[in-house]
Amino acid sequence: MIERNIYSQIKPWIEREEIVFISGPRQVGKSTLMKQIQRDIESTGAKTFYYNLENPNDLALLENYDLFLKTVSTEGRKNTVFLDEIQLHSRPSNFLKFLYDEHRQQIKLFVSGSANLEIKAKLQDSLVGRKRTFQLRPFDFNEFIKAKKFELSKNPMTDAGILKNLLDEYLLYGGLPKVALESEVDLKIDLLQEYNSTYLGKDIRHMIVENHVLTFNNLLVYLAKIMGNLKNNLEISKELQLSSPTLSRYLDLLRHTFVVDFLQPYFTNEINSIKKASKVYFFDNGIRNSILSNFTALNKRSDVGALFENFIYLHLQEKYGKDHVFYLRTVSGNEMDFVCKTKTGELHGYEAKYTEFNEAKIGRGLHELIQKIAFEKVYIINQNFTQKDKNVEFLSFIDFFLYK
Repeated sequence: MIERNIYSQIKPWIEREEIVFISGPRQVGKSTLMKQIQRDIESTGAKTFYYNLENPNDLALLENYDLFLKTVSTEGRKNTVFLDEIQLHSRPSNFLKFLYDEHRQQIKLFVSGSANLEIKAKLQDSLVGRKRTFQLRPFDFNEFIKAKKFELSKNPMTDAGILKNLLDEYLLYGGLPKVALESEVDLKIDLLQEYNSTYLGKDIRHMIVENHVLTFNNLLVYLAKIMGNLKNNLEISKELQLSSPTLSRYLDLLRHTFVVDFLQPYFTNEINSIKKASKVYFFDNGIRNSILSNFTALNKRSDVGALFENFIYLHLQEKYGKDHVFYLRTVSGNEMDFVCKTKTGELHGYEAKYTEFNEAKIGRGLHELIQKIAFEKVYIINQNFTQKDKNVEFLSFIDFFLYK
């Protein structure tokens, strides 16, 4: 059992009244996390109930309000109820709102839902102030090496070779728990392909107009190819022969289902920067590579820089929060991969470089940005080189993720 990093964020909410809602794509470990929370609560002597709405019997019980309440209520004590895949309920928003408003003194709710537009729309408005949402993602790199049962030594140099191999595996096959825990490469690829055919095929494509399925597939491939680059909707519309409204709907669909993310630009009066175009990233490198059917070794492919950049982006989302990460590019072409805002308003800059450094050296364009913008700190994340300075720190990925 790998304790997920997000669990520490959930723990303070266990004793509160609000519904704890765990969202995210399929197969990222939502059910496993819920069952871990359930075991921990039961270890205190509390009574719990667990229902998986993919089970027809459980779903039928939850559709009968009176019978459900009779089953989970205990006079004189508060019980905890876990509802897995709540989006399968016919009226999940009304159901949860009723339980919270009328029975929160008797029932504490933990709810999970696979990310899709329907559940987002159903739960967005009526549960405001009644729930606390946590988004579960695939394993991050720290969780990934725990899954590999690798224990860090006190000397980063001792671990460097093994961790570099683990990084390469992570960049190729991603962090979906089942994939990460599988040791056979062929089975990893099979699992990723199965994910694409079931999750992307079943849960997403049913929302696509039937005669647009091929075009939607082509859109996924197009976005996978430009990962880490700017998205130009006019070019995509022309290339795929999609109308602007249809393209916008499909892009929103991919964003709300957490398959693809579109990073917004950071702009300031100090420089003339791009203000509208967004950059493309994926929620998992393995899924992205599977869409392209490309699992070629990293030393033989041209997109390794994009894979490493996507890897860093996902980590920064966890560290700073989704709405506090941006990219920066001036009209003249100078750029910073990521600009992150701390809770106190400080600016941190990040460059992701899948290269080996021998000295602390940065390009002129990046140097100009650092001179013009009041960064509290700038980090250059790379393969091997660490040198800490007052304003710019070079950090190997090992120091950045594991020893910093």
